[in-house]
Amino acid sequence: MKRMLVLIGFIFVSITYFTHAQSFNLYSIDTTNFPNMRALFYARTPMGVDYPNILPTDFDFYENGVNLNATLGVDCKKVDFFPQLAVVLVLDVSTSMNEDAGNGERRIDWVKQGAFAFLDSIKLDPPSVIGFVLFAGDVYKTSPLYDTKQPLYDWLNINLTIAAGSTDFYPAFVKGWPPLGALPLIETAPKDLRRVVIFLTDGQPERPFPDWKRDTVISYAKRIKAQVYSIFITMPLYTQVDLICQATGGKSFSVYTKAELINAFKKIVGDIQSRNVCYLTWVSPFGCDEQSKNRNIKAIFKRIPDSVQTSYIAPDKSISKLSLSDNLLLFGAPGIGTTKRQLTLKAVNSDFTVNSFTLSTTGKFTIDWKGKTPPFVLAKDQSHTIEIDYVESPVGASSETIFQINATPCQPEQVKLVAPCGGDVVSKLDFNKVAILTTQNKTENCIFRNTTAIPLDVTLTLEGANPTEFAIISGTGPFTVNPGECLNVTIQFKPQTVGQKSARLKFNIPSYCGEFYTELVGEGIPSTLPVPPIDFGVKRLLTINDSTVTIRNTTPSTIIIQKVELSNNSDVNFFLTQPSNLPLTVAPNETFDLTIRFSPQTEGYLENPILLTLKDFPEPAEIQLFGIGGLPKIDAPDVNCGKAKVGNTITTNMVITNTSQTMDLFISEILLPPSTEFKFGTGAITKNIRISKNNGTHTVPIDFTPSTPGTRKINALIKSDAAPGPNNNPLVNDTVEIFGIGEGLVVNPDPLDFGEISACATKDLNLEVDNTPFDADLNIQNVSISGKDLNNFTVITYPNSIKAKEKGVVIVRFVPETGKTHYSANLEIQTNFGGRTIPIIGTVFTENIGVDFKYDNSKLEVSKDLQFPFEIHITRDHSILISKLDLDVKLYRKSLEIKDFSSKLVGWNWNIIPTNDGYRISGTGTPFPTPAQFQSTIIFNTYLSDIAQPEIKITPFFPDAQNCLIPVEKSQKINLVTCFTEGRVVEVSDKNYQLFDIQPNPVNTDFDVSFQIAFDDVVSLSIYNAFGEKVKDIVNSNLKAGSYSFYINSNELTNGVYFVRMQTSSFNFTKSFVVLK
Repeated sequence: MKRMLVLIGFIFVSITYFTHAQSFNLYSIDTTNFPNMRALFYARTPMGVDYPNILPTDFDFYENGVNLNATLGVDCKKVDFFPQLAVVLVLDVSTSMNEDAGNGERRIDWVKQGAFAFLDSIKLDPPSVIGFVLFAGDVYKTSPLYDTKQPLYDWLNINLTIAAGSTDFYPAFVKGWPPLGALPLIETAPKDLRRVVIFLTDGQPERPFPDWKRDTVISYAKRIKAQVYSIFITMPLYTQVDLICQATGGKSFSVYTKAELINAFKKIVGDIQSRNVCYLTWVSPFGCDEQSKNRNIKAIFKRIPDSVQTSYIAPDKSISKLSLSDNLLLFGAPGIGTTKRQLTLKAVNSDFTVNSFTLSTTGKFTIDWKGKTPPFVLAKDQSHTIEIDYVESPVGASSETIFQINATPCQPEQVKLVAPCGGDVVSKLDFNKVAILTTQNKTENCIFRNTTAIPLDVTLTLEGANPTEFAIISGTGPFTVNPGECLNVTIQFKPQTVGQKSARLKFNIPSYCGEFYTELVGEGIPSTLPVPPIDFGVKRLLTINDSTVTIRNTTPSTIIIQKVELSNNSDVNFFLTQPSNLPLTVAPNETFDLTIRFSPQTEGYLENPILLTLKDFPEPAEIQLFGIGGLPKIDAPDVNCGKAKVGNTITTNMVITNTSQTMDLFISEILLPPSTEFKFGTGAITKNIRISKNNGTHTVPIDFTPSTPGTRKINALIKSDAAPGPNNNPLVNDTVEIFGIGEGLVVNPDPLDFGEISACATKDLNLEVDNTPFDADLNIQNVSISGKDLNNFTVITYPNSIKAKEKGVVIVRFVPETGKTHYSANLEIQTNFGGRTIPIIGTVFTENIGVDFKYDNSKLEVSKDLQFPFEIHITRDHSILISKLDLDVKLYRKSLEIKDFSSKLVGWNWNIIPTNDGYRISGTGTPFPTPAQFQSTIIFNTYLSDIAQPEIKITPFFPDAQNCLIPVEKSQKINLVTCFTEGRVVEVSDKNYQLFDIQPNPVNTDFDVSFQIAFDDVVSLSIYNAFGEKVKDIVNSNLKAGSYSFYINSNELTNGVYFVRMQTSSFNFTKSFVVLK
């Protein structure tokens, strides 16, 4: 941030500036004692102090446009609570705040301590809120508005850090998108709170802050009634911001020490949360409906003048209502129904004045006010009952009269007076004579016509002497009959006994209208041969049901039955056995038998009347024969148990429905296979279950406890009688699939088996994590290896999240070690679905590698070259490339010496190195994969020695594959033709006799004398000076063949020329050197 340089003639140790402005605000509207309202207000002079001696006449006050000045009051006092506020602290965190402030502190440390002091001082209880805006070149961070302090302390501790960028004041005030500036942020707080912005900076803005930006901030702040305070650290007041504070009724402070900063914050707290408050009181009018609860206020303080426009929601008790006991009154015609009705009035929430009333018609009604005459006052919560008389004479057509009571403060609803109510009815229905045990229906198309001016709801009932001999076929209602419309009814007469029958069909309408009914009459007479119907009831389809029916002649005469037959002889459901003794004479009160078979072939109601042809009867007598073909049906949908975390239990119901309309379903047993995941729930009934027809149900709770993730399934077996005959008690099996999803990790494969790999190889395997069964994203929190061989397995990669309905892959690498065959560990996966442990196993193999000699082992004459071929065969795939090979060749050096080496490996270079017991042949070249097979050949020089059959031992070493290709030594003896002369053996050696040069030469420090002998021998080694005088004996003894080195202390020799002389049985050597120290 740029610093403002101020040239002054003297030094200010501490300067505090502040200016003030006039302002007015109204807030914290209190509706508790409605209609007596009050709200906090402040009104400040141009000097920034509260106006004294404020009177109600200083205000113009409007609520919903109505001037309430006459009800205003002013009450200024000290209260026992702290006013409620919405405060936003705007803190500069630009680079200059990182500058040294002394005593090891930075300016940003002052800011934090000052903000903490502000929080310590202010009283914060809901609905009061406080928030922070941090800015530099732009708004850096914005906190939420908190109604408790601890989140504010925490937020500052975390977020109050230095931000880069050029300082710009404008967005810190007005930025309208996240992160918000101070004014848009405080505008989100309840508008009934006093709004305060505290702006803190340590310098002028680096980006221009012209007058139009200043005026925009002032306009915005005034519009939302926000006061702006400012604090400037180590600098004078910045004019533009100070003008904002003046225009909005705030104050400005300039501070130069941390103590002054903290004191400024405390002064602001004392200013904005003073307990010396002023209330503006008024009496709010009552409303008449829900909409009237929305109250818009405009308060003008005439001394400035300044105004506040705000709003509040009035409580429910602000709605005044003259409640009426009814809004519809029905009256009957005189002599038929009720002509006098009562109406109760009640004043709700306020007093009411009943001024007058009106009736939309004349001459039909009179009003008895029961001791009161409008206008009169009905006090709050008081009731009064009046009486309304229907007095029309003569009675005319039904009509609707509107009764309107005129009252204040609110008009009550209208009351409809309907008179006369009722209808025209058919007075009588005569069925005449009907044979007993038969029926006759009559339909009357206008048995009731509504003559009332409004629709009537009508229900029908039967009453009187013989209501059971009649039935309402068309239904009993309720029926809604519109004015002038008719009700059509079908009535059935079903005499059970001989004689006159009567009943009344009653039309049930409001009782005030009177009673309306139709007389029902008829006569029951005997039939020609009264025979009760033959009912087989419900029988299962395809079953055979035989019955012998005894029929009695109940007539007073003897009858002769000439023929018995079924009405429909082709009916396959019924079979009638003809009596063998036709014609059959039956005297009065005698009986005869009929044998009938019912074998239903289709489901449902079946009938086929029996016809008896009687002598001298014009028509056959009919016997009703019927039955129902029944078939229970089972509907048991598959059961989806839903999703449960592994190890948790959820219960889902298996619902079995009998969809048959003809027969109950019997279930003998419901079975579940043995399972730890699916079991019958508590209270489950699984045996001897009867389910009623017409969609009766039986519910069986199923407990689902998944033991592993993924879709789990099982089949339930239901044994029931849902089958046709011929067996009357069949037993059939139905299966229901029960399934659910175990929530957790679904992985594949499990276990994670790497199989067998070479000890030289590494192998990666993919573990598929399947989230396709689930609707939620899977978050993988950690993947790790545990178990005894955890160091041999590594998690290469895994997804942090797998979306719902998708899959992911965890890659695990197996790196074996030397000398171990079997490996095991565990892959531990932790997710938001829970954890899962997947076993990991792997097996390692190695291969013993030796050479296969291809030499034919024939005798070879000494001094001839020995061609010695051999093969190396790697039989298994070790998943590596071989680029190095070492051959350890052990042999008797007196007999054999390597002359040359060749190999079938293309592009390889070979190096032959002598060793103490043979040679090391080392090769490198183009890498080749395994398995592999190749041949090599060593060419040897052969020598006469003391061994006739020297042995060659070869061991292959693979530096690239030493963990998996295990070297094996192979050997073969060579037959050499050896010459013996005079019983002596000619001894040869691969070494020679040699005395090495002295190093360094000249000698200026201690040094070594080194030599080599080919055979065991007596060696004399001495040092002589330039005069031939022996000055030192080094060695004089019998030594084994080989190389030797002796240490010489140079302090034993003076400067000069010296000679080392070596003598053996066969050779003499001399070397010179100079000592120069």
